Amino acid sequence: MQYLVGLDIGTTSTKAVAFGIDGRQLKVVNNNYPLISPQEGWFEQDPGQIVNALEAALNTLVEQLGEKPLAVSISSAMHGLMLIGKNGEPITNLIIWADNRSDKEARQLKASKEGAAIYFASGTPIHPMSPLCKLLWLQKNRPDLMQRAEKFVSIKEYIIHRWTGEYLLDQSLASATGLYNNESTKWNDLALQVAGIKEGQLPEVVPTTTILPKLKAGVAQQLGVEADTPVVIGASDGCLANLGSGVLDATTASLTIGTSSAYRKTIDKFVRDEKQSVFNYILTSDLYVVGGPSNNGGVVAQWFEKEFGDGEFDEQALRSVRPGSDGLIFLPYLLGERAPIWDPESKGVFFGVQMNHTKNHFYKAVWEGVFQAAHHIAETVDQVTGEVEKVVVSGGFAKSDYLIQTLSNVLQKPCWLCNSAESSAFGAAILGMHAIGELNDLKDASKLVHFEKEFLPDPAEAEVYRDGLEKSKRIYGRLKDEFN
Repeated sequence: MQYLVGLDIGTTSTKAVAFGIDGRQLKVVNNNYPLISPQEGWFEQDPGQIVNALEAALNTLVEQLGEKPLAVSISSAMHGLMLIGKNGEPITNLIIWADNRSDKEARQLKASKEGAAIYFASGTPIHPMSPLCKLLWLQKNRPDLMQRAEKFVSIKEYIIHRWTGEYLLDQSLASATGLYNNESTKWNDLALQVAGIKEGQLPEVVPTTTILPKLKAGVAQQLGVEADTPVVIGASDGCLANLGSGVLDATTASLTIGTSSAYRKTIDKFVRDEKQSVFNYILTSDLYVVGGPSNNGGVVAQWFEKEFGDGEFDEQALRSVRPGSDGLIFLPYLLGERAPIWDPESKGVFFGVQMNHTKNHFYKAVWEGVFQAAHHIAETVDQVTGEVEKVVVSGGFAKSDYLIQTLSNVLQKPCWLCNSAESSAFGAAILGMHAIGELNDLKDASKLVHFEKEFLPDPAEAEVYRDGLEKSKRIYGRLKDEFN
């Protein structure tokens, strides 16, 4: 049996997923780890827990399959930052994308000429999610740590250094730091100057198809692979989700709704958005992923289900309420928001509450609010890159046909369900196939992707949601100053 492994380092878990060279998913091993929130708005992780989860997942997968993989390829969440000391070990936890402690620094930078110039070079919106803004906060609040730091890395570079002794970063993750120039494909001198760091403190940036140097002695045995197994550096989870969903041209978009959510398109050029509303990240030298992320995906529905329900998804409760929740509107900004408003101070709001509204109305309004936020992102991205013909969906919500149909009605677009729920891991495996010569043209990856179902929007319901989106925009606009 010939297979490749896609390693997906996510926000709350790491997955090791085996795929045959025909694209069939063979097996998944999933290991979880907790978030650490030492203060309100701060979100960190213990890098040691992530490393242990990753290495154990890969070892278990290989052991259960009974054969060694052709290659291993890595997907990783974006925007993480950790400081490494002289001994090569972390002197901070991993500060993740959801962390908002650098809100003040981000606002100040965004209002400056330097901020605009950095955005147009990097394609990364100026926001607390980015390592650039995290560095600004650390310079101001923890200069002692900054002086001790030898390297500034994310979790992937830390793992690669443990495995090979070298600090390497793929172009995809580099392009999401706010410190990189996507057009020159070099670290951005202006961004480094603003952040107060030197280029030598950052990893070497390499293409996403790069095969890592040979694993250190003992590492291969610990991972359960052969010493000469190709390990492909891979890319960011968002870019790889597009590849794993077969979204490789501007006529199709992907929408992933897991803990957070993101709407993305793959195009063949770096785009300039004068409103600074969308991201533009590198997948390969001729493929870019344009889109927008939301902090508030399935985590919002899980909050409601836990606090006001029995902790489980309840489709019957949703079906009992008419589209539009009888006028009840929900702004889902429980964790602040990224695209397209980029407002970390925004809050969740129920608007239009009346006596006829039941708990089920509130529950349905929550899901509708999550989908409306995704629609707002899609609308913004499409204004920059053009309309799409269909949207490929993935993530935990896609286990429910009812939710996908509701999303199709909200987006007013056909939605297609991909056969692999592990789109980022699959994208990593596909990139690995390309790197080792099993797939000549990356655009042929679409032949490996199969779709299970198509969902077409209902015109009557789409009209209800169209009006609801415009109203939710107006509500946010009037409350924005109160949030801040």
